[in-house]
Amino acid sequence: MGAGGAERAIPVQVGRYLVRSTLGAGGMGVVLRAHDPALGRDVAVKLLRPGSDASPKALARFQREARALGRLRHPGIVRVLDADEHEGHPFFVMELIEGESLEDRLQRAGHLPLADALRMGEDLARALHHAHGEGVLHRDVKPGNVLLCADGTALLADFGLAKDLAAASRFSLTAEGATLGTLGFMPPEQFEDARSADVRSDVFSLGATVYAALSGRPPFPATAVRDYYMAMVHGRWPRPTSLRPELPAGVDAVCEGCLAARGVDRYATARDLAEDWPGCDGASRPWPDRDRPARRAARSSRWARSWQRPSATPPPRAGRRAWRP
Repeated sequence: MGAGGAERAIPVQVGRYLVRSTLGAGGMGVVLRAHDPALGRDVAVKLLRPGSDASPKALARFQREARALGRLRHPGIVRVLDADEHEGHPFFVMELIEGESLEDRLQRAGHLPLADALRMGEDLARALHHAHGEGVLHRDVKPGNVLLCADGTALLADFGLAKDLAAASRFSLTAEGATLGTLGFMPPEQFEDARSADVRSDVFSLGATVYAALSGRPPFPATAVRDYYMAMVHGRWPRPTSLRPELPAGVDAVCEGCLAARGVDRYATARDLAEDWPGCDGASRPWPDRDRPARRAARSSRWARSWQRPSATPPPRAGRRAWRP
């Protein structure tokens, strides 16, 4: 192995954590399965890859991800347990989730059963609402960043592209016009300029993720960038019921409330979306009509437009008198 290969070799120990295997790797970071001898349990360690020429911006993003995750406490978000440095490379430690990603599940099974997909959508929407309440935007919700546990629980992972609004109010790591996210799940405004993302951008990406879980494919083509963008802005996507006729019409209505081209036409909060996923099957509770998502968005649009202010607080449930236009 050459010098470059030796530099990039995975260490056998990171801090007090004994490395057992590699779980995944990206351009700058690597996620390791490791054992914590102090507590006698296995954990996941995310380490800025040894030997990578991490720029100051990449290092700042890595540290920001750790800090953002460190203040999130929700059963639907992977927890951070520790953070430190190893030979000058920062790392943080997360709970180890035994299961598979939604992406892997869909590749193996095609799609999720309706009840499982709707329960996942509700759980992830509540997780996002918690993150938004703490001033954190995910900006990369997609099947690869959703972990499915053996008991059916879904967790949101990988906040590597997250926007910390408290820090962003002082300085930004995202250049004007920069695109961050994943084709197939990224909303138009984030495609144009990732700095313009707000809570409704995460709502779009979550809607696209649940759409993929229901239909086995993303709502928009991810092949040609121009085709992808034009399909988004013109709302050209097949409704889930056209791909799986056995699905209830309420699924189409909720997806329309997520995937609207303009943020003002989407669900204004992830909490509103969480409340609508269970009922769109037409069985657990009655679904009133197809205009419900649009009315929800309209009633709380004023709060959504001003949400990027770090001092903003979540509104009361849609429909209360104080939030009617």
